Amino acid sequence: MPFKPSSACEGGRGSRLPRCHGRNRYNSLTYPQFGNGAALDNDFCVLSKTGRVAVRWSRPIEGAPKAVTLSREADVPVHTLPLTGQETGVDLGIESFATLSDGTRIFSPA
Repeated sequence: MPFKPSSACEGGRGSRLPRCHGRNRYNSLTYPQFGNGAALDNDFCVLSKTGRVAVRWSRPIEGAPKAVTLSREADVPVHTLPLTGQETGVDLGIESFATLSDGTRIFSPA
């Protein structure tokens, strides 16, 4: 007799386990009515249940906004540190607690 999946596997109604949503499931949050939960205060957007959020405008606002959408993406430039030509290492051992890359030994603190 061939295996017949239950109705839950076929997309019909059946018993299903609750689904746990990940914290990165949504990348944006929308307040559909400006003035009812979202307001402007100088360079800040005041959101209900969130607080004051600093705003960087991509262009000047013309007229009154209708909705507010917060996005998770960040436009922060990433600056890497310049290379120094030195390497750092720590060796944890039995004779001494640690030996640093320059040869300095740190003995057990006990």
